[in-house]
Amino acid sequence: MREEKEMAVTAHLGELRIRLIWVLAVFVLSFFGGFFVAGPLVKYLTANLEASIPLVLLGPADAFRVYIQMAFLFSVVVTLPVLLFHIWRFVTPGLTAKERSVTGRMIPVATLLFIAGLLFAYYYLFPLIIQFAINLSQGLSGETFFSMPQYFHFMMNIVLPVGVVFELPVIVLFLTRLGIVTPQLLRRMRKGAYLVLAVLAAAITPPDFVSQTLVFVPLILLYEISLWIAGRAYKKMQQKTADER
Repeated sequence: MREEKEMAVTAHLGELRIRLIWVLAVFVLSFFGGFFVAGPLVKYLTANLEASIPLVLLGPADAFRVYIQMAFLFSVVVTLPVLLFHIWRFVTPGLTAKERSVTGRMIPVATLLFIAGLLFAYYYLFPLIIQFAINLSQGLSGETFFSMPQYFHFMMNIVLPVGVVFELPVIVLFLTRLGIVTPQLLRRMRKGAYLVLAVLAAAITPPDFVSQTLVFVPLILLYEISLWIAGRAYKKMQQKTADER
């Protein structure tokens, strides 16, 4: 019996290793593919900024750093659905056929939510922050300009975490389906979650009440949507259990 368990664990770890290799391979290939779209992407992302504050390259390696940053951003977006697919395939042996179907449909939804988070951060949140930085810079003596690699590093430190936060409804639904979290647990955690979201909103926005509120409210809505989704999923699971009895 012990040997069978050890063999099962070994097979499980072997499957995990293969799936990680697939994800890593897609990431590497899309990373190199990202170099071909880096140029047009940089021009698009800097079109509105250059009119007010010029971006400069301060050294021979700066252009290469920018290409790496854009290729990384491209590869993250491309690799995400592949990563989610392999996570889903890894856990499906423990799910019923209906649960596999439901969780499988989460993959495109999670990808779209991540992209929506990136767009929200770039078009709504990032302009608030960069304008605040520009206002601070213009209040100092001397010419104001931004280093292009630092600008994109700053941007990615904002948009990527927000994209991950937008995955919250799918993550909560997935954990609810697996029985790891319940709506009751999420309700008990509500005050603590609100505090964490408030700290997050304060950390990624300029230090003014209006900007922090404009970011905090969508984060609260995401949490409440996640709680509502978890409640519906939990009721369906309970109903299914009652019907089986």
